[in-house]
Amino acid sequence: MTSLSTTGYSLVPDYSFEFSPNCFSDVSELRPPLIFGMVISLSGPDNFTGQRYQAGLMAAIAERNAQGGIGGHMLSLLVRDDQSNSSTAGALGEELMTIEDVFAVFGTTKTSEALSLFNDSVSNGVPFIGPMSGSMALRSPFVRSVIHLRASCEDEVMALVTFFVQTRGWSGVGYLSLSEDPGE
Repeated sequence: MTSLSTTGYSLVPDYSFEFSPNCFSDVSELRPPLIFGMVISLSGPDNFTGQRYQAGLMAAIAERNAQGGIGGHMLSLLVRDDQSNSSTAGALGEELMTIEDVFAVFGTTKTSEALSLFNDSVSNGVPFIGPMSGSMALRSPFVRSVIHLRASCEDEVMALVTFFVQTRGWSGVGYLSLSEDPGE
């Protein structure tokens, strides 16, 4: 029998649920979940990246919940598909922040969608975690509630140039850039 002590029930061999005798006997043990939101491209041109981002985040949440959550609070994720569209991303982000009252918002695969969520998160005071964009428009000026998991494009290029010049001894490096989104 697999015990799911944080929920007060057990999974028995035939996959039905069985409540424990002292289920919810101590109300102080009940803590509301921390609800996170995610706006990501699950369809549209960026669906490949978006689906993998979602799968990775869901795996991390499941792992944390298996360890008891954060401070006894289980984590929950509300996911919205922006269909690779920046105006849809903005509307979905606003819904998650104002109607669903999420603790923080994860997401976006492109700069245009990230900028929509960035502005909404700042105005609503909701942390924005992990925009996949390397755009400086999301970094300057610095905003404490935006948590980047990726370096800026400038930092990435500088690291590459430094590597090739200092480690490989190259004397010159060419750079070609494609700007397809605002802020890049």
